[in-house]
Order: sequence, then C-alpha cells, then structure tokens
Amino acid sequence: MMGAMEPSDRTPRGARVVRQAGDGRAARFEDWMRVALYDPELGYYARNVRSVGPRGDFSTAATLHPALGEAVAAWASARRKELFGGGLVPWTLIEAGPGTGELARTVLDALPLLARRTVTLRLVETSPVLREAQRARLGDRATWHVTMGDALAACEGRAIVYASELLDALPVRVLRRRGGKWEELWISSNGAECREEWRPASSGGAESSGAFSALSRSWPEGQRVEIAPAVRAWFHSWESSFLRGALLILDYGDSVDALYERRPRGTVRGYAHHQRLEGAALYANAGFADVTADVNFTDVIAWGEGQGLTTARFERQSDFLRRFVPSVETRAVSEPALAFLLGPLGAGAAFKALEQVRGV
Repeated sequence: MMGAMEPSDRTPRGARVVRQAGDGRAARFEDWMRVALYDPELGYYARNVRSVGPRGDFSTAATLHPALGEAVAAWASARRKELFGGGLVPWTLIEAGPGTGELARTVLDALPLLARRTVTLRLVETSPVLREAQRARLGDRATWHVTMGDALAACEGRAIVYASELLDALPVRVLRRRGGKWEELWISSNGAECREEWRPASSGGAESSGAFSALSRSWPEGQRVEIAPAVRAWFHSWESSFLRGALLILDYGDSVDALYERRPRGTVRGYAHHQRLEGAALYANAGFADVTADVNFTDVIAWGEGQGLTTARFERQSDFLRRFVPSVETRAVSEPALAFLLGPLGAGAAFKALEQVRGV
C-alpha cells in the first residue's frame, strides 16, 4: 500500500513525512516517528487511525478480552481503599492514552458498586479521532484532558492512574554500536523513496548514557537499541504533580537485559491492517501505519523511582490477571482470547505490569 497523495502536493506520503520531520532531505528517526504518528496533518493518530481490534490496524489486550479491564478495576478498587478510603469517599481514576475507550468502559463496568458511584474518570488523549471513539463508548461517563498535568491538577494530584499500551507508541531514538562508537538512525528521502542512513550519534544520545540503560550495556557489533527520551519526558512532565496515588503501566517490553535477545535489528516495527511492516515498507506508509517499539522497563522503573515513586511490583501481565481475576485459568479453557492473554507464548509473557505508588 502506498500513501495517498494530497491534491495540493503530489509528493509521496513517505517523503512528505521526512520533509516535515527534518531538513527536507533527512530526519532523525525519533523526529520521523513523531511526525508519522502525531503530526496534525500527516500523523497516523491525528488523522488516519482506522480502528483498534480485529477490523482495525492492530489489536490491544483490552480489545481482545474484557479480563484486562476486570483486573484493572479490581486493582484500582483495592488501591483506592488503601490510599483514599472506601465507602462513599470520592476518588479519581485516570487513564492515559485510552485508545478507543474500550478498556475504560470495561473498567468502569467492572468496578464494585460503591467505587463506581463515587469515581470520577479522567481520560488523557491528544488524538481527535480517538477522542471521538472514546466519547461514542463512554458518553458523559468521563472527562477529557490533553495532558496528564491537567488531569492531575483537576484532582489536586490525588488519583489512581493506569496506562495500557501507551509508552510503546512514544517516539524513540534508534542507535547501534559500530567500531566502538554509537551511530544513530536517520531516514532520508530522494523525493520518490525513503531509506535508512546512519550518522554519528548526536548530543543527547550516547553522551547521555547514564539516563538510558541500553547505552551502558555491551552489545554485539551492529546491534540496534532504542532509547526513549519521550517516555522519560512524559514522566518528568507530571510526576511532581502526582502527590498521592498509584500508577499501573501495562505494555509489551522487558528489562533491558532481555529486551534485545535474538533481535539484532531492535524492536521497532509498524502495523497496518494487522500486517507487520519494517524498513522501506514502513517508511513508505508513514502516516498510515502504527509505529511502535518495546518498552525498556529497566528505564521506566528507574525514572519513576527517580521522581519519588516506590515500585510495588513488576510482573508478567498474565500474573497480574491471575492475581485480580477470579477463576481466570478455568475461564481460559473455553475462551481462546483469554488463553492468549495468559499463555507463555502469547501476550502472557510479552506484556508486563508495573505498579508504582506514592503516599503509602
């Protein structure tokens, strides 16, 4: 599939994304990914995301089976009692990056009665397309915000917060070790096609190795790794406003020491109509495909703790489901989607659950 051409500009879509992200001829991969996903005119999430689920470009754990929403609801209810009290005490639940709103809807419906009656649900979403999908599912059951800071300010920094498959969609820098030095991936365009280009890593890459665990490890020659300044900035932008509560991160990824095992080209890939795209096919479809990279949880844990959060638990998402969903193993016998979420060869091992708290 080639990108559609605008009537006013017949330049191929991939070249237009490179032009918008860089100097017209080339762009650092992180900037390319930001434009390809979030640019108001060219970005996938801003304009072109079709749907999430079997009929969309990709599926999430939340769209595969309601068990994830049930588990998040049970977790949120337990933390709510511990941190804010039970009964009729009002409390705030925040979801960052709620996608179609399906997870939020399932969570609300699965909350115990008193928790559901007293909760204020706040959704943090920047995509106009996804926000409309969320409104269609939730109506007046939620309040929307553009940033986490805005959502936390509305509840005076006291909330139960969760995010599912959000961090994997934030832009990353792609680097490789070559001849004892770090090189960085750029995407260049001749106006007709896009290709990969490697340049010496610029400031904020290898020079900031203390902030990114992947840069302090020894890798085989040519191994690609990703670092995520955007994820780090996301934490830093709102953690000081988070005064009391719990944070749950659900996403695919691993600790840095396991993340790149048998992955010499790193973890970046794209999806369109459930087809996996890499390299030239991904760059040609920029703006029409989701782009993602696995989460380095070694860094995420460190960044949260650096902002004063305490790590309560880091586990496989399957173990999180087993802790919070009654009879989940029995249900999985007759529910294939749930079996996939639990299975060691499916999402059960690939997805992780990280819980951090403040004020306990």
